[in-house]
Amino acid sequence: SMRGSEDAWHVDACERLAARFGGFIDAPRDARYAGAFNLALHRRLFSADESLDAQVAALVLDRDALDAALLGAALAGATDAAVRAALALMQRDRTRQSHFGRLYLAGRAPGWDDAERARIRAAVAIAREQFVDSGLLHPALGAGPEELALAHEHAAAAGLGGLSAEAAALAVSTWRREAGERLDALGLS
Repeated sequence: SMRGSEDAWHVDACERLAARFGGFIDAPRDARYAGAFNLALHRRLFSADESLDAQVAALVLDRDALDAALLGAALAGATDAAVRAALALMQRDRTRQSHFGRLYLAGRAPGWDDAERARIRAAVAIAREQFVDSGLLHPALGAGPEELALAHEHAAAAGLGGLSAEAAALAVSTWRREAGERLDALGLS
């Protein structure tokens, strides 16, 4: 029930930091990348025809754990006090949200049949494709624009919470291993 409020706090913190560090751009210069922000993923996943368990697996258990891993990696390299405070807040919330997803799904898993497991696997795969492989969460992880990857490198070097391509890849590698273990525990190998 707190997720909406927490997400609003995250947006507020990011807006304040962006204003502090020079403001916003109207839209990404790369039209293909800009289109990644307009995916109908949530509309597809939050359809009445879709399984609630699949939604929780894709966006809470799996995606929030990835967000927490990336935020943790950014926090580890950040030296600016305001950036560190914002990243710590966001990482704490995403970690807790993912943990909720794990507890919720552990209680639901015994009732799943093969069809439900297949729906859940498909939802997780779609979310991973949309968020990770597109470069939406970090440009170096997929097909994100080079200029944004370079901006992350500069922000990382300045201690402002950016993630180098190497740090992002390491965080994702660790997340994939841990996510695999979480999904295996639910019978979703």
